[in-house]
Amino acid sequence: MTANNDNDLRASRSAELVESLRRTIAETVAREEDLLRAVRTTRHTDRTRHDEERKRLEELIAKANEASDAGFMRRWDRLRRHFENRHVRLEQGAQTRHRDLPRLVEEARGGFLGQLQQRKLKLDKERQAGVAAAERENGEAAAVLDQHTERLEELYDRAWKTSVGAPGLRYWLKRSRAEASDQPGGEARDPAPLLEEAGRRMTVLENKPLMRLMAKAPGLLPSVGVAVAGACLILATRMDFRSGELITAAAGAGEVVAVVVVLAQLISLALAWPTAKPLFAALAAARSACLAGRRALERQLSTTTARLKEQHDAAAAAVQAEWGDVEAVSEKFANAQLDRLRVRLPKLLRRIDEQLNKRRRLLEFEHTAAAAALQEANQTKLTAFDSHWHSKLAAFEADTEMRWNALERSWKAEAGALHADATGRIADAAARFPAWETVDAAAWTAAASFPSAVKFGELRAEFARATPAQPKTPSLAEACPDVWTMPLTLTFPAEGSLFLDTAEAGDAGATAAFNNIMLRTLLVTPPGKAASTIIDPIGLGQNFAGLMNLADYEESLINHRIWTQREQIDQRLDELSDHIEKVIQMYLRNEYATITDYNAQAGTVAEKYLFLVVADFPANFSDHAIKRLQSIIASGPRCGVFTLLHMDRRMQ
Repeated sequence: MTANNDNDLRASRSAELVESLRRTIAETVAREEDLLRAVRTTRHTDRTRHDEERKRLEELIAKANEASDAGFMRRWDRLRRHFENRHVRLEQGAQTRHRDLPRLVEEARGGFLGQLQQRKLKLDKERQAGVAAAERENGEAAAVLDQHTERLEELYDRAWKTSVGAPGLRYWLKRSRAEASDQPGGEARDPAPLLEEAGRRMTVLENKPLMRLMAKAPGLLPSVGVAVAGACLILATRMDFRSGELITAAAGAGEVVAVVVVLAQLISLALAWPTAKPLFAALAAARSACLAGRRALERQLSTTTARLKEQHDAAAAAVQAEWGDVEAVSEKFANAQLDRLRVRLPKLLRRIDEQLNKRRRLLEFEHTAAAAALQEANQTKLTAFDSHWHSKLAAFEADTEMRWNALERSWKAEAGALHADATGRIADAAARFPAWETVDAAAWTAAASFPSAVKFGELRAEFARATPAQPKTPSLAEACPDVWTMPLTLTFPAEGSLFLDTAEAGDAGATAAFNNIMLRTLLVTPPGKAASTIIDPIGLGQNFAGLMNLADYEESLINHRIWTQREQIDQRLDELSDHIEKVIQMYLRNEYATITDYNAQAGTVAEKYLFLVVADFPANFSDHAIKRLQSIIASGPRCGVFTLLHMDRRMQ
């Protein structure tokens, strides 16, 4: 089956076009009325708002002028009262100050004496703080000096112990210590380096072998002498010496021991003296430095204390001298206050008057300038308001014209498109489905393919009656059609079935339409590619008697006859249902959507199209037949089985 795709001839599309035009007319009329109403309303509203706003603006301008004048008067009154109050306050202040002068003098006197007392207390505190600081610094230095003295005594003790076997060294050690103590006028030096040097020399002296030996000799040599004397006595007894000889021998031994001891001490002194001499000198110098530092600290503390006392006494004497001038200070303060009242008050009053006049002139100048600026601003506001109104009015008129133009363009575009579509459909239908009286049987040739559409009637739409209103604007009304006559066609396979509902049996219009459809279909269908099954239970075939002539040429064109009985109807519907099942299972399967797609590929073996024509439904239809009919209507179109059904509402 091929189709002419120049125009969509579906009956539903004809109805859609009519409904679209009716809806477009209604919408355009509604938009026209809305626009007319909006324009009237906006013009009235804008004019009313303009008059109200201009009146309100003029009232605001008047109020602004009044407020400016009132503001000037308030500022002048406030300024005048301010300066008058200053006058009054100055005069009252002068009277109060004159009345309170004795009290002020007494307060000034007390303040002066209080300052002197504070200065005296401050001097005492400064002296005490200075003395405390000097004592604190002296104590810190004395603590350091005590550490050096303790270190010195430790070195002296080590030197004394080291020279236990050398009485000569101890003599010189005591002598150097005594000489260092007998030098009260020595220079104050830092004892730390001297102590470091003495410590190094002390270590050298302690490490000398002879000094270590002599440190042990004082106990060893007397023991040796006693032992020698005892040995001599024992020997003399055994050798039978006389007692005089024995004593002489013992004495001789003692002398020898004494000589040895003296010689040992002299040798140790001679060997240790090169090291001991600078050691004793360093110890003496360190002792002198410690003693001198101690005396220097005492002198510094005494000097600082005396200086602080001298400074305090001088400052206290100055404070005491000022204390005696308190009466003169009180008198001077009283005279100064009186002079101030006599001289400054008139001067201040004149200055206040001058300031008032200056501020008044400035205030008048500012008010004049502000009034001129306000007048200019008000005039500018009025001019701007009127200009804005005229601009807004011009913009509104331009917008209104633009909206009218847009509405006209939209209406003409939509109505023109629908009219063009309808005109094309009408022309195409007229060309494809000419009136029966214009068909030339001699010139007729069989079609090569199944038609895409078959005309079965016309739809006449009278828009003047179909729509409640028409456009009032001439430019819109001229594009509104009065009547449309649209073709009604069956289109295959989507809309190849037809349902007609009437209120009487054997309706002539319905049966005429069915006869017309069948004849039109046979006229434009390839031979043998269309057949029908006709059911006429009420008319018993009379409604389709003209089609029975086809059976004289080919019985299959009308399935042998017209069927009227219940059993016949059941059988014919079963056959059609079986045919639909065969087409679905054998031809369509899951490869083709409709029989039209299959026939496009099948060529000469294409499956024929079947039409089920039913008049006066549901007469003689059993429940089984009704179910079969429902199945055929639902599944038949895609299998090439189309239904033309007329229903008599009285039989429902």
